[in-house]
Amino acid sequence: NMDLKKKGKKKIIMDNIKVILESFLLQRKKPNEIVAAGILNEDPTDIPGIFFGKPISEVPTNVDNIPTVVADCCNFLEQYGFKEEGLFRVPGIAEDIKLIKKTYNEYGKCTLDPYEASTVAGVLKLYFRELPEPLLMFDFYPVLISAAKKNSMDEDVLTQELTDIVMSMPPEHTRLIVYLLTFLERCSVYSDINKMSVDNLAMVFAPNLLRPREETLQQIMEDTNYIKVVLRTLIKCSAEMVDAIFPQQEF
Repeated sequence: NMDLKKKGKKKIIMDNIKVILESFLLQRKKPNEIVAAGILNEDPTDIPGIFFGKPISEVPTNVDNIPTVVADCCNFLEQYGFKEEGLFRVPGIAEDIKLIKKTYNEYGKCTLDPYEASTVAGVLKLYFRELPEPLLMFDFYPVLISAAKKNSMDEDVLTQELTDIVMSMPPEHTRLIVYLLTFLERCSVYSDINKMSVDNLAMVFAPNLLRPREETLQQIMEDTNYIKVVLRTLIKCSAEMVDAIFPQQEF
């Protein structure tokens, strides 16, 4: 009887939490509504420019066809950030992140040397978060989640299936996915120092790279673990993915 009471109480608590979260999501105002209400003078997410908020296919790239802002941040972090504890989890300085974003958007380049690694890491996450089409793309969300659900216990099969899915995406997405995954895998090599294992990196990056076109609370609750499985497997199998998709190329 006590166990039944505990289970009943737990269900009531979870139901209450769900109601509160649903209420919050429904009531949450969009940036343009906050501006209209006079709370903000301008929409902080509405900064037209060269990089942020634009499709991958429309931004300047380096000689390897990687968006310059991504390559710059990754190169900086590989040189100065991989041994920083909590990289990608410790928040950077908000004003500096905003300034770097503004500089890239207005001039197409920015000198990152004066900034902290955590700030540059914040810029990298922000770039992917603000893509109008997520890096792992809306239309591929269902098949990626389905693959994780079916094969979460068989990493070899899941790796092959995810590789096939990534290969079927537009080339600019495929190339950037592989570039980012190999970068994150190299970051995980220093996990004894930076405390960012593959699991931790997957947890941090998952919401920025993979999300459905229409988010509901139920879907978020059901899919969160599978999204992390997808990202964790992609990072772990990045070397195999390079061999399969871009043989004889280095990332």
